[in-house]
Amino acid sequence: MEEAVAAAGGWQKLEGVVAVAEQLSDTMSADPLAHVAQGWPRFRRYAPRMLRALDIQASGAGEPILAALKAIGAGSRDMPRTFLRRNSRWRQPLNARPAGDRRLWEVAALFHMRDAFRSGDVRLAHSRRYGDVERALVPMEAAHAAARLAVPYEPREWLAERKAGLVEGLDHRADAARHGRIPGGAIENGELRIVRPATAMPEDVYELVLDL
Repeated sequence: MEEAVAAAGGWQKLEGVVAVAEQLSDTMSADPLAHVAQGWPRFRRYAPRMLRALDIQASGAGEPILAALKAIGAGSRDMPRTFLRRNSRWRQPLNARPAGDRRLWEVAALFHMRDAFRSGDVRLAHSRRYGDVERALVPMEAAHAAARLAVPYEPREWLAERKAGLVEGLDHRADAARHGRIPGGAIENGELRIVRPATAMPEDVYELVLDL
């Protein structure tokens, strides 16, 4: 072993490699939110100017995150946390920060802005991907001019078809219940009892397990 260590660079180099490995292991096993604040300087370079330039709009569910984004863009000292959910993973790291420390809070707001764009709670004017969903809808004139859709154009027709299918399915199952033809079950004393099917074991399964 002494010869192998000496050939690899000596004990001092090995100790350095072990120390770096321990540091990397601790970083990988730690909560990622404990390290995201390190990226705050990069966010700070462009985030306020970006938020002032973008025309971000919000629905009712997106109002809390929009208020936080406006505070960042305006350079306000306010740090509203209403955009955080009750079970949010961000709450504990934010509570552990010193009072007035905005770094982790701003990063949390930007991460929630990303999620709000994906869910549609906030939208970006003149954006194809994150714009208003209603503007992406196809006009009825264009739909009639295109090939026939898989569903009727009128919602009442679609609802009537679905209702007819539901009634037919319920009638079929009611008839099966009255005549005792429920697949794998029966109704006894007003209770539905399901018969658990027997386990079908393939042939030679035990030999296969032994081989594995």
